[in-house]
Amino acid sequence: MVITKKVKNLLRKGNNWEDDSVAAVSKDKKRRVVIEWIGEGWNGDYDEEDIHDEPLLRFDVQDKINGEWETLDNGSYCTAVNARLPKRFWKKMAEYIVRQVQGESYIKRICEDLSWINSDEIVQE
Repeated sequence: MVITKKVKNLLRKGNNWEDDSVAAVSKDKKRRVVIEWIGEGWNGDYDEEDIHDEPLLRFDVQDKINGEWETLDNGSYCTAVNARLPKRFWKKMAEYIVRQVQGESYIKRICEDLSWINSDEIVQE
């Protein structure tokens, strides 16, 4: 994947991306999207010794059920977004995805399409 100069500069600044998550809640407070890094890379588990691998973010679409947030079936996908991006872009990503899925009862196709989102799209969004 080709990465723009802007994204390369952002990735160089460093980011504590390994032990954190970011969430955005829909306007009606019934759905949220959580963005996190759970160890995934381009070929499964992230391999920091592979110069072509990148740590990739995952999103989970959740609904509040009996007072608890639960990830929906077909609502958890790995993306092409580098986890080293600063957290403000994680938040942008969560807000963008929650807008796409709020009020939708069938989210599988939407989430599949959103899984192709990449770092350049998030930075430019």
